[in-house]
Order: sequence, then C-alpha cells, then structure tokens
Amino acid sequence: MSENTVPSPTTGTHQPNSTNDLARTVARLQAQLQAALVLMIMVTGALNLYLLRQYVALRKDVQLLKPQVGQMMTLYDKATRPLAEAFLSQLAEFARQHPDFQPILDRYRVQVTPATGASPAGGTTPPAPAQHGQGSTQPQR
Repeated sequence: MSENTVPSPTTGTHQPNSTNDLARTVARLQAQLQAALVLMIMVTGALNLYLLRQYVALRKDVQLLKPQVGQMMTLYDKATRPLAEAFLSQLAEFARQHPDFQPILDRYRVQVTPATGASPAGGTTPPAPAQHGQGSTQPQR
C-alpha cells in the first residue's frame, strides 16, 4: 500500500532490496538536508537585507535630526541650565536659613555645600541614603 514500507529483517531474500532502499532513504535525507540548508541561507540573507535597510534608514534619520538636537542642546545650555543652577542656589540658600529642610535635600540627593564650610545643623551630617538594590530597607519614594 505504501511506498515507505520497511522490509522485515527476518527475511533473508530482501537483502539486496533493503540495501537499495537504504541507499534511496539516505539520498532522500541528503536532499532534504540540502533543501533545508538552502532555505536557511535564503531566510538568513533576507533577514540581513532587512536589517541593512533598517540600518541605512536609521542613519538617514540621525543625519536629519542632528541639527535639531544641536539646537536643543544649545538652547538647554543657554536657557535651561542657568535657570536650574539658579534654582539650586536658591534651594541651597533656603536650606542654610532653614536647617530642618536639609533632610529633604538629603532624601533627593541634592548636594548643598554650606557657605561657612560647617554643616547646617552644627553637628555631623547624616549619612547618605543607601543606593537602591544594595540592601536598602527603606522603600524608595
């Protein structure tokens, strides 16, 4: 009924046929393996072409965005950074005038150096909070 019937090993008369069947089976397996390898090479080539096109498109996008990013960086350096530094200096001055505000600055890791070189409370400075993931028992807020 089926072409792929396996002859039984007990019959000795099918020895030449079983060798031929085995050779045909090996030939079919070799053909299947070669087809699979060719298909794999084609799929890999298609993937590489796709990735190359994505890379080229991304480089074009980066070249188009470079002037805009440069303008944004210049604007940041000229306008935003001085405002942020002025805010931090005002925050430092407020912390000097109100020592009870210092724990809030410590919580958010704002480094404020006192003008006199002494700590704002007159004692030792509290230790910095532990880094997240290094055995900290306090939840990060």
